Amino acid sequence: FVVPLIGIALCFTIAAVYTKLDKAPQAFFTETMINVIVITMFCAILQASLVRIQSNIIFFDYVI
Repeated sequence: FVVPLIGIALCFTIAAVYTKLDKAPQAFFTETMINVIVITMFCAILQASLVRIQSNIIFFDYVI
């Protein structure tokens, strides 16, 4: 649960640093798109872990 949050925060920090660097437009675009893909992967992992936690809570509510 915590690892995707840290990964997303790190990716947003990298994106913030990219805005301060003087890069060619093509390099900036490429690195930003890679960053977007990584952020999306971390979001998918986070969402799957939250669904797993919620399903366990619902399951154990019915069992008990």
